[in-house]
Amino acid sequence: MGSRAASIVAEQPRPQARLAEAPARGRPPAAPHPPAGPGGSPLPHVHDRPDDHPHDHDRQRFERAFHHNPAGTVLVDRAGRITAVNPAMCELVGREPSALLGVALAALAQGDGRAAATEMLFVLFGGERTPRPAVVRLLGPSGREVVARLVPVSLCGGEARPDEALVIAEDLTHRVAAREERRRMVAALEDRAVADDLTGLRNRRGIIELLGRTVAGVQPGSVAGVLVVDVDRFKLINDSLGHSVGDELLQIVARRMVAAGTGSETVGRFGSDEFLVVGEAGSVDDLAALARTMLAAVMAPVTVGGYRITPSVSIGIGATSDRACRPEALLCDADVALQRVKLEGGGDVELPPAGSRQNVSARLRVESELRHAIANGELAVHYQPLLGRDGGIVGVEALVRWPHPVRGMLLPGEFIPLAEETGLIVPLGNWVLRQATAQAAAWRRSVAPHLLLGVNVSAKQLMREGWGRNVTAALADSGLEPGALCLEITESALLRDLSTLTDVYRELRDAGVRLAIDDFGTGYSSLVYLRDIPANFVKLDRLFVGGLVHDERDAAIVRSLIQLAHALGMGTVAEGVEEVEQAKALQRLGCDYFQGFLWSRAVSAGELTSRLESATVWQRTFDDD
Repeated sequence: MGSRAASIVAEQPRPQARLAEAPARGRPPAAPHPPAGPGGSPLPHVHDRPDDHPHDHDRQRFERAFHHNPAGTVLVDRAGRITAVNPAMCELVGREPSALLGVALAALAQGDGRAAATEMLFVLFGGERTPRPAVVRLLGPSGREVVARLVPVSLCGGEARPDEALVIAEDLTHRVAAREERRRMVAALEDRAVADDLTGLRNRRGIIELLGRTVAGVQPGSVAGVLVVDVDRFKLINDSLGHSVGDELLQIVARRMVAAGTGSETVGRFGSDEFLVVGEAGSVDDLAALARTMLAAVMAPVTVGGYRITPSVSIGIGATSDRACRPEALLCDADVALQRVKLEGGGDVELPPAGSRQNVSARLRVESELRHAIANGELAVHYQPLLGRDGGIVGVEALVRWPHPVRGMLLPGEFIPLAEETGLIVPLGNWVLRQATAQAAAWRRSVAPHLLLGVNVSAKQLMREGWGRNVTAALADSGLEPGALCLEITESALLRDLSTLTDVYRELRDAGVRLAIDDFGTGYSSLVYLRDIPANFVKLDRLFVGGLVHDERDAAIVRSLIQLAHALGMGTVAEGVEEVEQAKALQRLGCDYFQGFLWSRAVSAGELTSRLESATVWQRTFDDD
């Protein structure tokens, strides 16, 4: 349209410049002898006519308004050429009047503004519709660019087509500059909102938003990828060498990853010692190559705060070509891969295993169901008898079960590891403790006055501040004597934080509670801790009991463990006894108590009550053939 308008305007004959006579709506009429215009250029005038002279006063008023208008103002003819100009317009574009008169108004505009100005005048002189103002950029004084809005004003009333038009140039430069400044300030604030203060990279919010856009816009034949990068042993460095060293190390790792990249990806800080690398690649292999390049770059030795450190990172990769994939799912894949690296010692790159997302989804579902079951008391406690050397029941071990509405009765091995990982072991353990102490107290009052109750305890429970008070509260509420409760913790869990757990154990034993070390002999550590742990019993692991009869080495180990425990004043319990020969061999070796499927699996409280009431004795197990 712009080129067509220009040609039409150019084709119009140039009439003698004149001001239209004053219309009925009050536009200024023409005068026969106008005074000199701005800068000496005369304003155009009409032919002398006797009846024009009465309008001289209006003409003079118009000329004064034109001359003194603070906005740049010009008169243009039908060809779009300037026929009169006021001082404000001269100042706006930095030219003398003589340099403007006869020049096409559109020629003053820069770039696309010329077409916009030409279009505006074409519509104005064509009279078909009301023209819209044109926003253009003009070349101002000293080459400064000026933004102006050209507002056209017709000087012809009624239906007539004008021969001249008034164009007012409104200077928008400062307004546009202010708007641009506001835009820059908003952009700066937005950048700060998604920038990490320590590294200058995108922060968690910024990098996650970018990941979402990358996945949504992944091109066919490419993959959207994310690398989850974890700094190995960062907590050790941070805690031992100081936070300033840790902060500087993170900055170094960040710079090295950025420098090692291709430039098409973005590195962001995801958490304390975790980074994300987000980008689009041709294939998963390309992502793996990028990860290994970054891994190698990071691992160069560096001196930080006077300490020589060789940084190391573990990297998990997630990739998808599905634009509908949720960023959270992609991160989940990468995190699963990262955890596999960490389990194998770190300092490597790993892809997620097949079906990892489904596995994680299933784990999350089970976690939610387990949380609900604990909160609503939907678990169950079963009890496995503990036998003395005479074959009578002297105690029970409380073992939790989960009557799952779909999967049936679940054993501890199917959900306890998840409870440990998620922290649900604490409320679960507290629930089991209260259920078991209440049941044991009832048995002691009715059918088994000397019954001992064993309850498994997680290291996380013992480490929880105030957990000892939970034990004493459960005892007080149930009425069970402290000496009737034996808390069991595995040897491997005990060795995680020996000094802290030793203090907790002493506190509980001082309260009268008995303590047992479970799975004894599998800790693969120094036995010195036995001297410091105030335990009453050790429970021999089923691995040794199972080979007792057929393997002399297992028999030697069991004999030594029993002798060691007795020397330290501790009783011994054999777990996992399934054969009569095992029971007899354990008795000959001096074992004090026995537990296993040979006599009974873990049963419900009701079934065990029947056995206690009948005074069930398995003495024949130990009788000679």
